[in-house]
Amino acid sequence: MPTQLLSRAEIRERWGGLLRGSLDLLGPSTKRAVAALLAGTAPDQAGAGGDTNGAAMRIAPVGIAVALDLPHPATFQRAAVQRSMVSLVDQVEAASRLTHNTSIALAGAAAVAAAVSAGLRAGRAGSQLPGRQAAPVANPAESSR
Repeated sequence: MPTQLLSRAEIRERWGGLLRGSLDLLGPSTKRAVAALLAGTAPDQAGAGGDTNGAAMRIAPVGIAVALDLPHPATFQRAAVQRSMVSLVDQVEAASRLTHNTSIALAGAAAVAAAVSAGLRAGRAGSQLPGRQAAPVANPAESSR
């Protein structure tokens, strides 16, 4: 997935207001990355100090969008699972590297995205993770509380 990098002027225009008006909404790694961008650091270097959990906290949409291929053990093919995982990790990196471009932050975000993706797959009607049978969950509207 190609990523279009913004010019420094575009970064200042789009992100400058965040630092002035929303500092309380940003985590420490994101604040450092935005400050680095505004100071002229190249976008591919701005997240080099991103060692907190912000990427993991906001990665669930990638786990929803990128389906892991988790076949039943009887049809297991390591290559297919590896391709699926590489695709997920590539998308996690693309979504996270601007603010959290460290191995620890990317690993944490990838773990969360994989858990979300696998959980959604297991939660589909008639589907289950290999070797597991999930208990049905009652619809809150139908349950008596």
